[in-house]
Amino acid sequence: MNKTTDSLYSSSCVYHDKSPAFVFTNENVAAYISSDDNLGGKSVLSVAASGDQAFEALSAGASRVDTFDVNSDQRIILELKSKMIRSLSYDNFMDFFFSRRNMFNPQILRPIMSGFSHQLQMFLLSCYMKAGVVRDYADDCPYFVSYISDRASYEALRNKMPADIKFTHTDITGLSAKFDRKYDLILLSNICESMYPREENALTVYKRFYNEVLTDLAARHLNGGGRICFDYLFSMPNVPDSYFYDHWARALEALKRSLGPSCPDEFSLRRVPSTCTPGHVDLVMTMQRGR
Repeated sequence: MNKTTDSLYSSSCVYHDKSPAFVFTNENVAAYISSDDNLGGKSVLSVAASGDQAFEALSAGASRVDTFDVNSDQRIILELKSKMIRSLSYDNFMDFFFSRRNMFNPQILRPIMSGFSHQLQMFLLSCYMKAGVVRDYADDCPYFVSYISDRASYEALRNKMPADIKFTHTDITGLSAKFDRKYDLILLSNICESMYPREENALTVYKRFYNEVLTDLAARHLNGGGRICFDYLFSMPNVPDSYFYDHWARALEALKRSLGPSCPDEFSLRRVPSTCTPGHVDLVMTMQRGR
């Protein structure tokens, strides 16, 4: 792998290939995907991470979901969870990931283990032999990951799960060149913040990310009227005229003004219930390209 793909961003690395893998999302993806326009029959490109963004998009009716990630181990998590959903019961899935007595119990996987790739088998072995292979995840994931919120949702996703979800190993700066199709929705989580960890000015972060990533990505890979969710901010006070909300809203307004009247894109900020703090909200930044 070359220099530009061994970390999220070559000048300011936060996530790396072979970093501890995400097993479940820490974002309220069910809230911000379900509030999107109807995804029925539409195509989605998403950061792979835990696979939950992809699974939520499929649950919402997307006909095609492609994924990417700088961490090649996220492909393994995607394989593990998708094969479990296709072949194991809801109770088996929940026991494996959330039961204190059976968490990561290999006996649960035994009926389907022969269909695992060699990479997945070695990854699971490393999980049992050493700590830090995967990131910790919250016990309350079922509250903000809809496909595991109940048995019916899990089985509905099983019926929509494709035989394979495309995964491309790339960082964000190489993303646009790796794909040859257009999408209706692109999910980037909070990669933009990771690209510029030492930059404190929100407008500067968003303007750089727009110029360095979003413009080319939208021009080459976003259908008219399509949207990109390009940042996710955790745990803001849910009060009228919140300083935090206003700060980020003003950053988006300033970004639009700085791009001038010829800019084809609109920017919006949405609140979703926080995954971290009861009574707070998380903020989702969205860009929509005109038709």
